[in-house]
Amino acid sequence: MPVGWIGWLLLIVGLIVIGYAATVVVGMLAPPRILAIRTIRTQLIALGIEPRTFSDACISEMADNSINIAKMEAMVTPGPWRSHLQEIAEGTAAMVHAVIIGGGDCSAERIRKEAEMGTAPWVWQVLAKHDPKRFALENLEAMQDTNYIMRSGSER
Repeated sequence: MPVGWIGWLLLIVGLIVIGYAATVVVGMLAPPRILAIRTIRTQLIALGIEPRTFSDACISEMADNSINIAKMEAMVTPGPWRSHLQEIAEGTAAMVHAVIIGGGDCSAERIRKEAEMGTAPWVWQVLAKHDPKRFALENLEAMQDTNYIMRSGSER
């Protein structure tokens, strides 16, 4: 019996679905730390930040913290913790972006006040630990202003 064009179309669609499912399964089988590192780096690039400006140790510590947050998140929301990891790692990259440009809750003034109380954002703490010259409290405002101007082309 000859296979018509509908048969070929169904075969192609089936292969695409199987290929996509295999990619998702293989991605979920990757070690969580590698998945978190890859997600953070990919999201940093999407936000216009070159991940190579951060040390491997810095990115790794952020990935480890993302894994711990995903595990805590899984205790209060349904589903395995790995299902939360990508979203948490993307949020980590967004926080790095906010610290760099001073957006949201990550202005230099707010980080300074929170650091005095011991409640500064964990992402800033990791960045300051691994690159103290750039992320030190006394240099943070100037860095944020410079990055904001370079990205937007105007002053705040």
